[in-house]
Amino acid sequence: MNRNNRKYFSIIFCVLLTLILVTACREQESVPSLDRNGLMTLVFKDWSVVKGNSIVLSKDLKLDLKERNTPSMDLQPLQVVRLSDTRAVLLVAAQPVVVGHSSQAALGAYWFKLEGDQWSLENRQDEVAWLGSFGHFGSTKVLDLSSGKFGLIVESNYSGMGQEITFADLFFIGDHKITPMLNNQNALLFSTVIQLGTSCDKWIDQAPGTIRRFRLSDNDFSPQDCFKLNTKFQVKKGNTVPGNLILNSEAKMVVHRVIKQDSDGNNSFTSFEQKTSAIQGTEEYRFDPKKERYAIVSGHSVVPEWARQY
Repeated sequence: MNRNNRKYFSIIFCVLLTLILVTACREQESVPSLDRNGLMTLVFKDWSVVKGNSIVLSKDLKLDLKERNTPSMDLQPLQVVRLSDTRAVLLVAAQPVVVGHSSQAALGAYWFKLEGDQWSLENRQDEVAWLGSFGHFGSTKVLDLSSGKFGLIVESNYSGMGQEITFADLFFIGDHKITPMLNNQNALLFSTVIQLGTSCDKWIDQAPGTIRRFRLSDNDFSPQDCFKLNTKFQVKKGNTVPGNLILNSEAKMVVHRVIKQDSDGNNSFTSFEQKTSAIQGTEEYRFDPKKERYAIVSGHSVVPEWARQY
């Protein structure tokens, strides 16, 4: 082989090698489907669904970690939302590896665009909001708000100190960003059980209107009030803007009042009246397109003032 031929083959080899490298790079920058795990590896190269390989260093995420001792996060893909024929968003939960009672998880979102037959990353929002407790938040549900517009409702659970609470946050899924649709975080109270005494389980099941009276020694524990709430929500689909948000709530509570105090000379006693009651209520919120927020227009919370302090 003469010098010219060697030079020719060297050029061909370089061209082929370049094409292979370019093809490999393209493969790493796009995927053929909206499979959640495939999209995750497109954003986080070393991520794997295998337990232990889903850990990502917090520094590799654009998170506000002030006052959060979270050096690493466990990333879990939640769901893919198809925004149009050519665009989709992947919702991700970033959960701290080391958690405590007050540890929250970060909701993240990653947008993808279809070009030809390949999906490529278009935008990312690693930190939509910090939600939940013990490093987790609850279920997520995508809402059809209006023509081509989608919302996301995220439930967060809290338990401790005699109570179990489910809050909810409502977000708007935009073309490149997810934004809150309510003025305050944890604005929607979906359910709560406040049981400050061991007898609340049986008391709360009493029929509404039940009245009981009993007398206790001052050496006994005083009876504690109880409260239980369940709320169902509905977002009406609008035409050009989101429709009204409606909360229908049912609650039961057991409260006590002192009716008499007396003594037998050796011990002091207190007589109580216990009353079980039921409450129903509806709250309606309307979307303000200028503020891009929901605001209440009718109704009010059925949670009594004494229960709100918990």
